[in-house]
Amino acid sequence: MALSDRQIERYSRQIIVPGIGGIGQERLLAAKVGLIGELVDVEAPLAYLVGAGIGTVFVMSGGGAIDSRVIDDLSGLNPDSRVITSAPPDPIDLLLAIIGSDASFETARRAIDSHAGRTATIARLDLPPRIASLGASPCPLCADVELLGGFGQKAEQAEFVEMLATASAIAILAGNEPAAPRLIVFEGYDSRNLAIARRAGTDRCCCETPGRADG
Repeated sequence: MALSDRQIERYSRQIIVPGIGGIGQERLLAAKVGLIGELVDVEAPLAYLVGAGIGTVFVMSGGGAIDSRVIDDLSGLNPDSRVITSAPPDPIDLLLAIIGSDASFETARRAIDSHAGRTATIARLDLPPRIASLGASPCPLCADVELLGGFGQKAEQAEFVEMLATASAIAILAGNEPAAPRLIVFEGYDSRNLAIARRAGTDRCCCETPGRADG
């Protein structure tokens, strides 16, 4: 659907960002995102997604219900975006998991299994903080890096990693999906950008099972 004059005005600063443009903004307005994490970790990313004009955001909390006041506040932020506090139906366009405690893991695992083959961005907020961007395969459960294991000490730069992961997810939704699955690891002032492969000894990724990613 073409952007209205109101939407062009509202998203004008975002539309001029390289890699977004009008077509990218149209994709964002039509996008469905599953956001996973505890309120303390997803409140800022949620506001960012709504402000960017993501069409529908399904919030799945790993540590209890999302405060309805947060949803009420966001509902007035952008009329183009809906926030729903429930598990998303299939299909969705992207899973964004913000892993900031052990409580988030089981929710993330269930969501990834339910939406196998979907694009996923996962932010680990423990040390060393890291962000994984994955397409249909390998999924986070089949990757050769541990993305859904036990949580360690929370990083001081956790908020920065949250927002960087959200920006990466928005770029992917706008049509800028990385050519291959990548993992960014932050270590002090340095970062490493690593390729993500399928776990050794796995002939076929579980997310490639016929019919799992249909839709």
